[in-house]
Formats: sequence, structure tokens, C-alpha cells
Amino acid sequence: MLQSAIILAVTAVYCVQAQTKFFLYTSDSQSVPEEITEHNSIWGSSAYNNLIVLIHGHRGSARTPFNTLIKDNILRFQESHNVLVVDWEKDASYSYSTASARVPFVARDLENLLIRFISSSVLVSNCHLVGFGLGAHIAGIANRWFSEQYGYTEGVGRITGLDPSGILAVSTESTRGASRSLS
Repeated sequence: MLQSAIILAVTAVYCVQAQTKFFLYTSDSQSVPEEITEHNSIWGSSAYNNLIVLIHGHRGSARTPFNTLIKDNILRFQESHNVLVVDWEKDASYSYSTASARVPFVARDLENLLIRFISSSVLVSNCHLVGFGLGAHIAGIANRWFSEQYGYTEGVGRITGLDPSGILAVSTESTRGASRSLS
């Protein structure tokens, strides 16, 4: 009985799609972001040129000091740059081992966003992914999958991994079939 309950709990964690949200900050909307969904009218606009994508780590959220500090300074000191914050707070709130198992699903959501960039004629080479902790792995995995799908040798213009996690390394081989829809 206990074994069945454990198996069901593990299956639920690994099979539920990531609940990732994306928030766009521009020089005009530094404190009130626009949540990006597949239905936004913003697709194809110049808001995605010179885009810096911030991805928090374990136990983080869109409101963590990491995101706020970097976002505010980019918008203050970098002309014509916009910031997209990836918020995977629900999945990141689990234990470290569970959150690390959720990383490929969040990476799939980010990959789908990169695919939307291409279909909207946005230069992905002007995109900079910045990840902290497990967020660094999300950035790398999403870029690798995106590059493989579209045959790019380099993918996005730049990736910065801040304090990438080493313990309980993220395995992407078992989650190749992670959902391909934008959540």
C-alpha cells in the first residue's frame, strides 16, 4: 500500500506539465510586467530584440532579489534592452531532488518560447539567457533542444550560468518527450 502511494506521488510529480510563467519588463513597464502567453499580441514586436531572459533557481520566484536586482539594473543602464523573467516558482518550491527532476519540463517551456521567437522573425542571436542555480541548467537544456530542433550550431546569442548546480545533476535523457506546448 505504501509502495503504491509512493509510486503514484512520484508519477504525479514527473508527469505533470511544468507551470512556467513568463513576464516581460520593458523600459516603459519596469515595475508592472506583461505576462507572456501564446495568445499575446506582442509576438513579432521589437520588444524581443536585445532580450535578456532571467531564470531563477531552486526555491526562487519571479520576485527573488536575483531577478529584481538584475532586471532593474539592466533596464536602468542598458539602452534598448528588455528583460523576460521565467517564473517556475511552483516547480522550484519542491525539494531539491524533485525540483531538479522538473528542470527539463521548464526547459521545454523555454524552448517553446524560443521557437515562438523564430516564428515571429525575432533574432534569437540577440537573446541572452541568464540562469542561477538550477536556472542555469534550464537555460542550457532549452538552448540545446532549440538548437537541435532548428539545426543551429550556436542557438541563442549568449548563455550565462551563475552558480550552476552540480549535485544531483539534471538528467535530460529520460524527459526527451516532455510536453511541447507553451504553458
